[in-house]
Amino acid sequence: MDDMDPAGRSYEIRSFNPDPARCEGDVGLTRPTLISPRLPADDGDAERIRVDHEAALARQVAFVVDGMEGHYRFFGYSDGSVGLDLSKHWGAGPRGDDGRNHATVCSSTIWTAAKSLRGWPTAPARWENLTLEGELEAEDLAYADAPVDLGTERAIDGLYHYGAEERRAAAELLYANIYDGVGGNFVHWASDAQDNYANQIVNCFASDHCNQEDRNNDHWRHTEDANAVSPDDLLLWDAPWGHNEPLALRPAQYRQAYTWQRKEGEGDLLVKVVDPDANPVVGADVYVAGRYGRTDELGKVRFLGVPAGSEEVSAMTWTGEAPSVHLLTGSTTVSVAPSGLTSATIVLGERQPGPNEINEPQEMIVNYAISATDDEWIAGNEHGETSDTFVVRLAHGADSLRHVIHELEPFCVGDEVVVKVDFVFDLLTDNQVETIARVKLYEGTSCDTNDLEDHEEQEQTLGLDESGHLVFDLENSGFGGGDTAHVDIALLNQLTP
Repeated sequence: MDDMDPAGRSYEIRSFNPDPARCEGDVGLTRPTLISPRLPADDGDAERIRVDHEAALARQVAFVVDGMEGHYRFFGYSDGSVGLDLSKHWGAGPRGDDGRNHATVCSSTIWTAAKSLRGWPTAPARWENLTLEGELEAEDLAYADAPVDLGTERAIDGLYHYGAEERRAAAELLYANIYDGVGGNFVHWASDAQDNYANQIVNCFASDHCNQEDRNNDHWRHTEDANAVSPDDLLLWDAPWGHNEPLALRPAQYRQAYTWQRKEGEGDLLVKVVDPDANPVVGADVYVAGRYGRTDELGKVRFLGVPAGSEEVSAMTWTGEAPSVHLLTGSTTVSVAPSGLTSATIVLGERQPGPNEINEPQEMIVNYAISATDDEWIAGNEHGETSDTFVVRLAHGADSLRHVIHELEPFCVGDEVVVKVDFVFDLLTDNQVETIARVKLYEGTSCDTNDLEDHEEQEQTLGLDESGHLVFDLENSGFGGGDTAHVDIALLNQLTP
């Protein structure tokens, strides 16, 4: 979830710590809690379907949290329902208010997400008006913070009652900590800064009054009962999960750890590429022992694990603008030490095109076809297809003409399965074109999903007037998977007509 404050600064809220922790004063470790659907009562189909549905609901709540826009509102600790209060939504800033910029904190973020399912197009109708707590069970009534009874005037499902005295005691503790944290030097004492800071922040928690004038009063001491939800409270919900237990941790033990050791007979090679005036060349292509690298801003590139012995190292770069371009090349022979670091310097000089090279603009013609299937185990499968052709112009000269990146528009099927395809084209010195195609399969709750399920990369180098063919078959093989994608790509390298 991304949070943004009124000044436009963005913050990322990460998941709870999955590791055990020990806070100051704890006797033992605080272990993470595992939540899951209610355990099946038997092995029947009805219980299996019920568990699958509850697990899907829990995942849906997580997806909503992940896509939620919001801002951190201290008042959410006093009124957990503030996340659905449109008057509390903050709409200023670059993203604006799209109806989902909630005021949330801590566990109320999950409560807000669960109560917002009706606003998400991928949520089934049965999840609208979702009841989180429902009828109070014995463990609910025995809990220190009683759930808000659905039969009362202030009934708010999924929130828990916090009495005025309990809240006042917490406010006093918060006030004292802030007061002491400000410090007690003479300047603070004379300006009453400690009291002002503490009052303003605690008023913000208690009543959503966070302005400058709220530092001069202690209205927070007159707080009333409130309804909120803590991490412990939400474990009592009947939905979307009904079971929780401390995460089972394996006892600590010693095990042998393995690490990679350099292969015998290999060393590292540091290559520096300079022009005839000894200036470093940035972005030069360097080749050694079948390996490729590109120099950094210092004109250097490092190769790890190069076979020891004599190796020829070559480098090249283009200078000028098309059509007036020049190829600079250079090479040297270096003896790579069997261990440690060996250094080499290559001085580039101008090179004329060879007899088999043509210094004319050329193009790569790409025909592609994409098909994808959204596998639905309850409803029928959804299938979609698309195809098109595009042309990439290439020429010896500027990097923008020799190195081209092209991305296709994401292809979405069933509002949840997305196929993304991108290409990288590099024009080589002998008019060959190296093509790298990458295909990624995503599955989530909308066409904007970033939940990657499968991916594949292929490359092919074609000479002038040569054609090629790439085929990709991807599948979501995880839980609830079955979604597939097929991509067929035809390539042709030719001179521009």
